Amino acid sequence: MSRSVLETIGIDITYNCNYRCKHCFNSSGTHNFAKEMTDETLKQLVNDISKLNLRGACICGGEPLLRKKILLEIIDLYKSSNPIQGFNMVSNGFYIDRQTAHDLKSAGINSVQISLDGATAETHNWLRNNTDAYEHAIKAIDFLVKSDIDVSVACVPNKQNFNEISELIDLCQKLGVNRIRFQPLMSLGRGKNMEQYFLNDEEYFVLSRKLDSKRSSNSHIQIEWGDPIEHLFAYCSGFSGLKFIEISAYGDLLISPYLPLKLGNITRHNIFDYINAGLTDVLNNDFIRLITSLITDAAKMDEQSRKVLPEIFTGNDISIDIIDENFSEKTLMFVQRYTKGETL
Repeated sequence: MSRSVLETIGIDITYNCNYRCKHCFNSSGTHNFAKEMTDETLKQLVNDISKLNLRGACICGGEPLLRKKILLEIIDLYKSSNPIQGFNMVSNGFYIDRQTAHDLKSAGINSVQISLDGATAETHNWLRNNTDAYEHAIKAIDFLVKSDIDVSVACVPNKQNFNEISELIDLCQKLGVNRIRFQPLMSLGRGKNMEQYFLNDEEYFVLSRKLDSKRSSNSHIQIEWGDPIEHLFAYCSGFSGLKFIEISAYGDLLISPYLPLKLGNITRHNIFDYINAGLTDVLNNDFIRLITSLITDAAKMDEQSRKVLPEIFTGNDISIDIIDENFSEKTLMFVQRYTKGETL
């Protein structure tokens, strides 16, 4: 059987964050279970993945610009091997001024996604738990656009911003944003305390109609609905090869940032060792397919999985290193525990 080839990689370079967003799924800024990857480890990792001929690579967090120096170094390192492709980045925008936007462009960043969760400061700042968040996000978008960097906006619809969605799209178009991506709140991390702000079915229907209307009347901005767990659905529907891997700030290999499952750590072995050990074929394993099948709804994923899976980003992940342990034997044990109704 031919081995699947990785297409995209996400790298969380830190879980430190200057915000405490109410809905943060990985509780950035409030956990530190292990030492985060050093600058040298990050450079070695990026040097390695630059040889994988990826379709895309993204730097995430936390807030990546809290490690600005190494961030710029690894963007430049990757870009030197992939002059057309380059890195994308996710940011809250707080630290992006004119000079930083210029530095990102010079290093070789392809695009930056800025979070903007409302057309007004009051709405956005409420969700982001920071009274200056809106002002910084708007300025960041302006600086990035003027530096000729592709800019997208991410927004999480909720009961607080539901009536501002059309105005938010108009604002993004005015600012020169190329894409705006909407995705649902998730009952994970700090988001577990947000359930009273989740949209109901009727509101999601109205939202869908609003987005369709805006798509038909706006030709200069791409409007997307993104399901954050779409990749998990793909894993469960006959998709046999792992195309995506997330690397946590602690170096852990995750098939999804929304599952408490670690398959190794790049501080122990490099990415090539894991690929040669069968990383991209792990979806053929019964236990891995079982875990991915437990998640069926983005908004209620914690509710549906909490009876058998540990909570993500609490330091209690299921850890199975596919190189250092008897992978098949250990995963079989987990399947047997699940069959008996035991907590994994």
